[in-house]
Amino acid sequence: MSEFKRENRYIVMKRSDLEKVPTSYRGALVNPMLVLLDHLPKREFLVIESDWPEYEPVWKMLQHRVAGEPSEFDRVTAERDSQITALKAGIEYAVRKCQELQALLTAADEENDALKGLAVKQAALLDELGIPLDEVDDLFGETLKNAKRYEYVRSVMAVENFPAPHPAWSEPSEVESKRIDDLCDAALKPAEGGGDE
Repeated sequence: MSEFKRENRYIVMKRSDLEKVPTSYRGALVNPMLVLLDHLPKREFLVIESDWPEYEPVWKMLQHRVAGEPSEFDRVTAERDSQITALKAGIEYAVRKCQELQALLTAADEENDALKGLAVKQAALLDELGIPLDEVDDLFGETLKNAKRYEYVRSVMAVENFPAPHPAWSEPSEVESKRIDDLCDAALKPAEGGGDE
C-alpha cells in the first residue's frame, strides 16, 4: 500500500475572511464564485482549521482508515466499550449477590421470629410446670436417660428377667425404683460403650 500523503485537493474560503476582501475586488471575485456554485455538485464538508486541537488527531484517523488500521479513536472506543461491558457484568453480579444475601437475611429473620415464638411458648410451658429455666438441661438429661430405661424395660418386660427380690410392680417404693434404674443403667452401659470390663 502506498504511503499516506496529505494532498491539497480543495479551495476553502472562510466567509468572515471574504468580508475582509476590499470592496473593489468583491465584485470581480465573490460574485462570479457564487454564480459558479450553481454549476458545481452539491457537497458538504467538515473543515478543521490547523490551529484547532482536533486537526492532527483527525489527520491520523484518516491515515489509519486509508491504511485499513484501527485508529486511536477506534482503539479507545473499543476499550471503553469493553470496560462498560465488564462494569455492567460486575454490577449485575453484585445486584444478584445482594438479592441472594437479602433472601438469606429474610429467611434468617423468619427463622429467628419462629425461634422467638417457640422460646416464648417454652418459657410459658416451663413456668406452668414450675420448672426454672436453669434446670432445663438437667431435666432434659434425666428425661433422655429415663427414655432409654423405658426402652430397656420394654425389651425385657417379663418380671422374671429381673433378679429377685421382685418389686411390687403396681406401687414400687422409692428404693425399688432406684434399684430398677440401677439395673437398667448397668444393662445399658455395655450398649453405650461405657461399661466396665
